[in-house]
Amino acid sequence: MTITHSPGATHDLPAPRRAADDEAGAPDARTLARRLDDAARAPRRVLPVAVVALAVVVGTAGVAGGGLASLGALLALPVLVVVHQHDRARRTVTATYARTTSRHECLVAMWERHRVATSVWEPALWEIAPQGVHHAVARRLDGPRHLRADVAVPTLGGAHRDVAFLPDRVVVREGRDHHVLAYDELEATATVRERAEGGRLGRLSLRVGGRAVTYDLASVAVAHELAAALRAMGTIGAMGTLRAS
Repeated sequence: MTITHSPGATHDLPAPRRAADDEAGAPDARTLARRLDDAARAPRRVLPVAVVALAVVVGTAGVAGGGLASLGALLALPVLVVVHQHDRARRTVTATYARTTSRHECLVAMWERHRVATSVWEPALWEIAPQGVHHAVARRLDGPRHLRADVAVPTLGGAHRDVAFLPDRVVVREGRDHHVLAYDELEATATVRERAEGGRLGRLSLRVGGRAVTYDLASVAVAHELAAALRAMGTIGAMGTLRAS
């Protein structure tokens, strides 16, 4: 796997290993987590630039009239576009995989099938907060907020938390903090929960490196299928090279 973030020198690090192996793979996970944290905390520069541009346009309109103000606005647009693109580059970590695994490809195919079959009448998946409150969760294939990969990344995306499944590791985003863990640190179980208004829900419980996340799914069968697929991911060993920049 190749990880890039912002222009600069690159460094080749060992390929990720499972926790049962030696500690040589640990720096990879730490590096990825640190890059994601840095990207999440990188300030957006387009807003102050837009405010300055607007002030210049308004000032020009007051002094020299609307003609020059319109010209100034047109000149400011490409500057704002460039700044916005630079913001996106600074706030995004890109992962490139030389190859993936058949189990991850099966997980992606199942994810897409479930996502397409989602009911249009109600959310098909919710995250359970500690107080018992349900938060709607999107089932995506584009990874957590600040990570982009050249492969599909099954993701349970919420407002505060994302849980994403790369070919060789799990990424958990909690606000602006990221945790990157091996699949043998993932526990996935599925149970059945009776709805108060009638019917049943599938409850998917994930424990990743000591962090517990619980989801309710509209389909009991889907909850069991997801849990089984995620447990199967614990035996994978995707190989690659991590390039951090």
